[in-house]
Amino acid sequence: MHTNKIIKFFLIINLIIFITGYIIGFNKSFWIDEVVSINYALKIPSLSLKEIFTQDIHSPFFYFLLFLGENILGSISKNGNFDLNFLRLINIFGFIPIYYSYLLIKKKKNTANLNISIFFLLLISSNYFFHYILDLRMYFLLLSFSLLINVINLINTVENENKIAFLISSILLSMLHVYGLVISMSILFFRFIKNIYFKDKRKLILNLTFIILLLIIFIIFYFPSLFNEENKLNIGWIKNNLWYYRIFIEYTIATLVLIFGIIILLSWIYKKEIVKKQNISKFFKSDFFYETVVLALPAVILMCVVLAISFLLFPIVHYRSLIVIFPNLVLYASILSVLLINIRKYKIFFIFFLIFLTFINCNFYFKNMINTHENIEWVVKKTFTKNCKNIPVYFNDNTKDNLIPLLKDIVLLYSKNNRPILLMSELNISEYEKALNINENCKIYFFTFHSKNFENNVDYLNKRDLTLKIIYAPNVMIRNFSKAGAIALSN
Repeated sequence: MHTNKIIKFFLIINLIIFITGYIIGFNKSFWIDEVVSINYALKIPSLSLKEIFTQDIHSPFFYFLLFLGENILGSISKNGNFDLNFLRLINIFGFIPIYYSYLLIKKKKNTANLNISIFFLLLISSNYFFHYILDLRMYFLLLSFSLLINVINLINTVENENKIAFLISSILLSMLHVYGLVISMSILFFRFIKNIYFKDKRKLILNLTFIILLLIIFIIFYFPSLFNEENKLNIGWIKNNLWYYRIFIEYTIATLVLIFGIIILLSWIYKKEIVKKQNISKFFKSDFFYETVVLALPAVILMCVVLAISFLLFPIVHYRSLIVIFPNLVLYASILSVLLINIRKYKIFFIFFLIFLTFINCNFYFKNMINTHENIEWVVKKTFTKNCKNIPVYFNDNTKDNLIPLLKDIVLLYSKNNRPILLMSELNISEYEKALNINENCKIYFFTFHSKNFENNVDYLNKRDLTLKIIYAPNVMIRNFSKAGAIALSN
């Protein structure tokens, strides 16, 4: 069987894995950031213009999209009530720039010589695709439009026939997330330097015009939030953690393995030709070298900018935001594949790689797709019960994230039984025991999500003559945050 047919066979298998995971995971519990998104979107009509632009460190644009989605779903549903999970369909719009990217690649085969099957296979084979297409945040749309502007850059039509598509995509990216702005600016900066070198004044003027427009977007959508004192405090949770980069590698492992595997094999195949002076000169004049520079430099510029800001001002590096450079890796791996894919004796390399990729998709990304990030729904439904309407529950508040203002919104999302919420750190043992005796038929819970220290706090209470047992939420993706949802109750 030809290598291309083998790749298409594995593409079909992995599409089935993805579609199955999407259907199973569609109704999974929202996690805290998704609850924040829904909450902000619902509040928009009651907020002033200043409050809309300062309620979150992120741009309000995605919350406007959610607000629009809520109104559309409300208008077509009975009595305005609808399943909030259907808001996840907003990510389906991300397939428009993905499909348009495919059309551009197909149309410009001579400019962008890449393997389409590998391109789609790698694009879906990442947690950035599997997980974020069901995540009610802006990241899947970031991935989609980042892919489109990188394709337009690769086929060298930023200032020509696709200038409007590039500009609109860059504006949408900039309004979705500050990293969307930075990747757009990085491409424009690269092209600005390129056009200076080739002394193309018309393209230079267009580059500058686009840069100015994006700077205006930045001022409108981010300045109010950046100068808000509360937001300055909230951004403090981000740190320059090495595990962010480890997660980025985990999310892109299949693509990285293919890139480095092909580079090693090509270096071995052409080891004698590489050292020849005339071949080195040819390499720097080749289309492959140009494609490497076009895809690598914007990603390098982005990383230099965000790292400089992180070390000099305040941390902004996060693995979620690095989703904007994942398309660069996918495109580059697809280009590299063309150089090796037709050499028959290396068919076994692709077979082993495709088996590895499918294993990763089945055993890691698929499981993350169907499991919830934090099983808040289970915690709330177990804790806020009908028969205990006026009996308090205790929240584990010993966490870096200030979740207390969100608690009522979270509880209302999954329960109509609004029990009083007290803080675990303020627990009075004698009052708790008295409440237990008075309400024999009602369990008084301690509950948590997104917190590492719940077990230690429960152990501390047990040492003070309380007998509490912990029950963990099922079907969660994150295991190290008290298994991302837990309750404790008296034996």
